[in-house]
Amino acid sequence: MEFFIFKLMNKKYYYIILIMIFFTGTLHSQIPVKSNKYLISAGMGVSLTNTPSFNDYLKEFIPYSNKDSIKSFSVGFEIFTGMEYTVNKKFSIKLDYSYFMKSLSYYLFYNYDYLLQVHQPYLMAYYVNRHTNFRFKFGAGAGYHFANLNRTISNASEINYKASGPAFRGEIIFSADMSKSLESYLSGYITGSMLGSLKETNGNILKNPTTGSEVNLGGYGAGVRLGFSIKL
Repeated sequence: MEFFIFKLMNKKYYYIILIMIFFTGTLHSQIPVKSNKYLISAGMGVSLTNTPSFNDYLKEFIPYSNKDSIKSFSVGFEIFTGMEYTVNKKFSIKLDYSYFMKSLSYYLFYNYDYLLQVHQPYLMAYYVNRHTNFRFKFGAGAGYHFANLNRTISNASEINYKASGPAFRGEIIFSADMSKSLESYLSGYITGSMLGSLKETNGNILKNPTTGSEVNLGGYGAGVRLGFSIKL
């Protein structure tokens, strides 16, 4: 599955990014600057994340003879939206929300399928480096995330686990004017999270079958976003 995702990214996703950069670059000298207090942003993103505790659980729970078959980093996707308020020429704040999803599948005698879904709200603050028709924004923020993990083994009943906890993000955004009311959104970011132990609805905690330690979804990662912002 990861091979298919990377192949799809190489053929489509990065081409779109390059086209966006070229298109917005040609507009820098043509579009007049418009001052706006609010921006509504939306788009999609892709990231590589590592959750050490959960990875250790997978290596012990799934009976692979070669534990390296379970990779530390895995690919996930998100859709995002946000509302940004310009405080002054050098500073802005934003309420950011994204829905993150990652699917993991392993095959050895049985099918082991995991689907991770995370609601990711953040409060972000940015330092804004302004130019005539484009901007760089350097930001950081924090939020509280809510995760849902579904586990299915072959035809057995699905088991649902939940976890929550604080998370942090650093982000660099490049935005260029596409029209008087629209600008591009291209960013790179790093994240860290401290999501707690995975629990079933009945309160049972998921534990590592070898060590007996509680399994959590804390971890870190990096990713990119591509989207647009509407000026209000």
